[in-house]
Amino acid sequence: MFAVSIGLWLAAGHGGIMPRDWLWQHRWSGLAGAFVLSLLSFAAHHLLAYPDNPSPGVVLYVALFTWFVCDYLALERSHLYTYDLVAERLGFKLVWVA
Repeated sequence: MFAVSIGLWLAAGHGGIMPRDWLWQHRWSGLAGAFVLSLLSFAAHHLLAYPDNPSPGVVLYVALFTWFVCDYLALERSHLYTYDLVAERLGFKLVWVA
């Protein structure tokens, strides 16, 4: 399916139907849409598959992860510093070098 999407994009760009850099121009809105739709479509599928006994964990996960993504996109600068300190062990490097 991914190859078909790429082929359609190339054909539309080559045929002049849309600009070739359309994906680049709309990259942020596309990324935001992918995050939102994939979380919500998973939850919707789960609720449709198990209407009588949906898992509260799925609903909680989708709610919390949606909150995290929105918070991360709004406050990315502070999260990047925290990520560097924890995941990259920057704090350890600062102490070790000093």
